[in-house]
Amino acid sequence: VIVLVFLIHASVTNKAAGLFSCRSIGDGYKYMNGDLDIRCWTTEHKWWSLGVALPSLLAWSLGLPAVGLWVLVRNRRNLYSKTEMKKKYGFIFAGYKQEYYFWEALVVYRKLVVSALSIFLFNVNKQVQASLALGVLIIALAVQQKYEPFLSRDLNRMETQSLLVAFFTLYFGLYFITDEVASEVQYFFVVVTFIM
Repeated sequence: VIVLVFLIHASVTNKAAGLFSCRSIGDGYKYMNGDLDIRCWTTEHKWWSLGVALPSLLAWSLGLPAVGLWVLVRNRRNLYSKTEMKKKYGFIFAGYKQEYYFWEALVVYRKLVVSALSIFLFNVNKQVQASLALGVLIIALAVQQKYEPFLSRDLNRMETQSLLVAFFTLYFGLYFITDEVASEVQYFFVVVTFIM
């Protein structure tokens, strides 16, 4: 059950947060990005957004990782020594060094922040969104490089590389959302991104 919850965490979070993502169409009203037939901030939309989605985001998106972290912190002395703990929670901490048993919670919260930037700042300039996401990735990369939390050197290298690929994909993507860059330069960035 814990593994299933862990696997569906991001998609449930995105669905709940999607209720807050609205855009103006032209008639003076805002409509939900996920379903442009639904006008935002009507009585029904407020009920679903504030009565269902907001509590879901607080309990599921923020609370669930916090509870998981609390369980790990509470049992930190037994995580690596007791078979029962390894069976129950090992998929969360097993690949990390003992002093970084909590690292997966940081990864989950990093992903939540990046998702929140794209959902809650939907109406903000895309360059601002991308710049903020790049900032999150730079911090994550610096922290990853400093602490190298994985037991395996290969896993640390792969995590660093995945953060770099995410960074450069987002960075090169900035050149596609502006009209000021020639199409030849955009094609060059497509090739570079594909090679990475």
